Amino acid sequence: MDTSPDTTQSHLELASVSHWYGKVCAVDSVSLSVRPGSFFTLLGPSGCGKTTLLRLVSGFLDPDAGSIRIGGVDQAGIPADRRRVGMVFQDYALFPHMTVTANIAYGLRMHRVPRDERADRVHAVMQRLDIEDLRQRYPHELSGGQQQRVAVGRAVVLEPLLLLMDEPLSNLDAKLRVRIRAELKELQQRLGITTVYVTHDQEEALSLSDDIAVLDQGRLQQQSDPVTIYEKPVNPFVAGFVGSANMLRLTGQNGVRRLCMYRPEWLYVAPTGAKADDPNTEIRTGTVTAREYFGPTLRYRVALADDASPVYVDAPSRPRTGQRDTFAPGDNVALYIPTDGGWEIPDRG
Repeated sequence: MDTSPDTTQSHLELASVSHWYGKVCAVDSVSLSVRPGSFFTLLGPSGCGKTTLLRLVSGFLDPDAGSIRIGGVDQAGIPADRRRVGMVFQDYALFPHMTVTANIAYGLRMHRVPRDERADRVHAVMQRLDIEDLRQRYPHELSGGQQQRVAVGRAVVLEPLLLLMDEPLSNLDAKLRVRIRAELKELQQRLGITTVYVTHDQEEALSLSDDIAVLDQGRLQQQSDPVTIYEKPVNPFVAGFVGSANMLRLTGQNGVRRLCMYRPEWLYVAPTGAKADDPNTEIRTGTVTAREYFGPTLRYRVALADDASPVYVDAPSRPRTGQRDTFAPGDNVALYIPTDGGWEIPDRG
């Protein structure tokens, strides 16, 4: 069997891949493709199958059905240690008794790479990651961001076709996570390596990814770029999982009722009694039942007179000159709905 990679197609392809844990189907006939050099995210709730998919790609698990190709090569029968795949784990899994240099060189030693070549490759990787000044430090002497760079260095020094990352930011506090994810994206672009990233954090996925695959209960729900995933979800699950979503039934000019999704920032609330200047705007009345302050924005929860489900609306916390300041719980408001500004999605009843 030819296992040499096709470097013109150094990406990942899954075709109808399934995996079972006993009677539980963790991955159900998933097919997807990852473009070369892209940052690709597997996104979904806990238990949706995303980590199982990562383990199937890495070779730690074998699929019960379907095929996996890396760089155009079918991975069936190729063990994990022979796949051109690098792995960054959730806790980074650095060896505490080894220096940064020794941690990065570990995989090369296991592959019996000659000492001189090993030193050259480790030095080159540390230069690219800007961690040369850390070479003699131990993991406990590093910040979270520095540990992440070392973990990435240990993976990429093996010159993999794919870099797999299993929720590497989940153990960090919120502010540090935002800063390090920006560094991670810049690092991936600098390395130019195809990366598959696992997370349940929608904001992380939207900000980092070139493409996203949304999973639920082991099934692929949608694969597309972040803008399409957010603005044009294919079903109510994707709409509700990736950000906040309002599901409103609108009646078109032909009298047909449509289920449309509106993100909170796509709607607008105003005092009652106002009239819409735009004929493509529908106005419904409601009452503010809650208000949340998020710094730059306020989120209103509005109970509509003609709908059992509350509607969430985002507005600037400091409105522009001429606009009413804010609304408080108990205020009656008019909800402006741009009838041509929502996204119609398939109605499952």
